[in-house]
Amino acid sequence: MEDSKVIRSLDVFWSGRIVGRYDLLEDGSELFTYDGNYLESAEAAPISHSLPLRADPYGRRQLRPFFAGLLPEESQRQRIAAYLGLAESDDFSMLEAIGGECAGALEIIPHAHCTPLHGSDGANLRSACRSAGLRERSRHCQGARGKAAGLFGLSDRPGRIDRNHIAKNPPQQ
Repeated sequence: MEDSKVIRSLDVFWSGRIVGRYDLLEDGSELFTYDGNYLESAEAAPISHSLPLRADPYGRRQLRPFFAGLLPEESQRQRIAAYLGLAESDDFSMLEAIGGECAGALEIIPHAHCTPLHGSDGANLRSACRSAGLRERSRHCQGARGKAAGLFGLSDRPGRIDRNHIAKNPPQQ
């Protein structure tokens, strides 16, 4: 793993602040590493109980349950993967494609973009879901919450949602 080069990276943002990086290595392994500046900040909190704060990277075995859980489930996942031309087991590529609008408080953005998608229109996810045969406001997206659920009228969380934008709520203090 030490000799393997990073071939693709996703920046992980929480409330517009970078908290870490999710890397795919040329040997197929995956790593999640918290950002050093984030770890040093007084506001640092783990993105998951299964990924406590630490400087050392987490491997696929530790990171997969959390990151895979941000993606749609079962038939929705199959349809979106088919539409995007991806294997449904390829969590990294699915997050690369729709991670800016996945369920939950995090935004996962390809590293080259270097900026969170606050105020984006969620076009990738909306287009993928519609083309995959999922109807807006459909109970077929029942597993989605937060941002993705807002696209389909399922959000049980307060927040302003209009036809083009999802306004995310600030983190609870």
